[in-house]
Amino acid sequence: MKGSELGPMVRTRGAGRPYDAGDRARVVEHAIARRREGAGIGAIAREVGVSSTTLYEWLREPRFEAVEIVGRVQRGEGLVVHGPHGVRVEGLSVAELADLLRRLG
Repeated sequence: MKGSELGPMVRTRGAGRPYDAGDRARVVEHAIARRREGAGIGAIAREVGVSSTTLYEWLREPRFEAVEIVGRVQRGEGLVVHGPHGVRVEGLSVAELADLLRRLG
């Protein structure tokens, strides 16, 4: 998604009013992709029409981009899941893990 497609979407927001969660998620996805391409926070913020401080804060919020199920807990039943930034969850059933990911997403 190009920044020009995002810009008008977020520029319609006024100061002090919250951004729609869906719009915000799309901006974060775009920003992550652009960061991987080497773009700076300031440039991305200008593309999408938010302040660089706002964008930086949105990117700092914890989120599960991908998780890896690495095994079962040795002393019991349940899954061991490693997430980004060192997050580790132990002892969940598949159903509990699915529920957790649904609530986080």
